[in-house]
Amino acid sequence: MDNDDEVQAQAAATGYSQVSGCVDVVQYCARHSNFGDRVRELCCATCLPETSLPRANSTEPVQLFLQAGQSECVGHASVNDLIQDYQTYGELVGVQEGVWFAGYATPASAENFFIDKMTAGNGKSTFGPEISMGNRLHEVIGRRVLVVKYCIGGTNTAKNWNPSTIQNNWDRSQDDGTAAWLLENANIDFESKNSLFVNLIYTARRAVEALTAAGVAFQWKAIVWVQGQSDAGISWDVFGANTARVWDAARAAVGVWDLPVVDTGSSSQHKLRSGKAYAGQIVKACNVITVEHAGGTENPNSACTVTPSNPCIGSTDSSFLSTKFFNRYGWPSDPDFPEELRGNSKTLKWFVNFPSNLHSGYEGMVVKGRMLADAYIVHFTQVPLPEAMAAEDTALQFPWLACSPAGAEPTAENLCWMDQRGEALRTQNCESEIPNDELAGPYPSHETKDDSSIASGIVWSCLHIFVMAATVYISGMLLTAVK
Repeated sequence: MDNDDEVQAQAAATGYSQVSGCVDVVQYCARHSNFGDRVRELCCATCLPETSLPRANSTEPVQLFLQAGQSECVGHASVNDLIQDYQTYGELVGVQEGVWFAGYATPASAENFFIDKMTAGNGKSTFGPEISMGNRLHEVIGRRVLVVKYCIGGTNTAKNWNPSTIQNNWDRSQDDGTAAWLLENANIDFESKNSLFVNLIYTARRAVEALTAAGVAFQWKAIVWVQGQSDAGISWDVFGANTARVWDAARAAVGVWDLPVVDTGSSSQHKLRSGKAYAGQIVKACNVITVEHAGGTENPNSACTVTPSNPCIGSTDSSFLSTKFFNRYGWPSDPDFPEELRGNSKTLKWFVNFPSNLHSGYEGMVVKGRMLADAYIVHFTQVPLPEAMAAEDTALQFPWLACSPAGAEPTAENLCWMDQRGEALRTQNCESEIPNDELAGPYPSHETKDDSSIASGIVWSCLHIFVMAATVYISGMLLTAVK
């Protein structure tokens, strides 16, 4: 709903008494600036993009990627910066052909959901990994791509995304598998950080229902999970268990038990990377790849903790930076980055503003999106990644590997992560616990789902969700008992 009175009042306060409401500022809906963000917030109905769906084509299902997580998933990268660097990133500026976006206009609400062709920001002044990820996936795989995005900054797996909390739970036995049912009967709340899991599933259902109603065939292909920093205060094992619980429940909710997970967000911290490794071991159907590059690594002997506003560099116990990495891709372009650390004059906009805001700048975000797409392509498809792309991929060229031998610590010459799981657990492989065919229903694999199974999949989703909910609840009770 538009807030015409507030628009009129704010315009009058700045000398524009002729402005009567949103109808008079509609031209600013597409502006990539703080002013544009404010107009979109006050004029959400007027500025809401018109839904534009892929055309119906049963021979080429649209490939769906569910992107979720915290602030790096939301994205703080400037659309204007990207546009101004059109000569370098022209393929990412403007409307992308063959790539779509599903999500929310600001503020997020049931009324503000839309699907449209992918553009940088999709009506906002900042963007996340979705634009370069979607572009890379479409370019390499050659299929139509839809990124379904629901991300909220500063959120954790312990409570905010936890599918077993009261706020994120609902009566699965009564659930008819529709978004409308969740909106009416579950704890959908876009103003609360404690309903993120149910909001995520609602968002996924909205996307699927829009495609189904239009006769657009689709396949769920992966969950892209960008999260970690907000769980830095808990132990690696609890973090890992919490993360696996989210993945298990999300897979069950979309009806693909072994849906691949492409994961990132360790923030150069050993504890978070260890927790993610543990999550990949215990998640029920395995199929997880955690991808990080070795541009920087936490110093285990430092009292400083890396955060989005503290890089922990420039002191005697600072984090380790890879000179080879930054010489290859470019050093932070920010003027406040210490000159004595630079190995050459090559620069890249890695950060929004070093050192106060270490969220990815526009080039750092482009790099991250491509890294996530490449990880999916390499690990979960049979399509070869072109050599030129692999040669520029930060994680393929500078992978963040576990320190070896066990117990070794990273150094300025060897940027590795210290595996905190212990020798016995560290050497265990993930053992898949995919349910039997009766429980799996029509979605036995992310590679076999076709358009004929879409409608029947909705019928089976209640059973999937109910069984997973029971599993998640019991697991949560056992974890609580152990702690």
